[in-house]
Amino acid sequence: FNIDLMYGLPGQTVDDWLKSLSVAVELDVPSITLYPLKIKNKSLWSKSDLNFYNYSTKEILLFSTLGKLYLESK
Repeated sequence: FNIDLMYGLPGQTVDDWLKSLSVAVELDVPSITLYPLKIKNKSLWSKSDLNFYNYSTKEILLFSTLGKLYLESK
């Protein structure tokens, strides 16, 4: 089986992300897949009054890179 983890979630911190990765590794699953949160332009969440997704490209890259490096080190 596989665990899918998402990064760039509203309010998610680097510490939250590292904890999620740690728990997934502790479960000793054969496969862990990392995905960024993507909000489609025409979705309800993309409306300006509901748009809480405000991570920069650099922040998303940080989550992605940390995730890959963390998993490679285990």
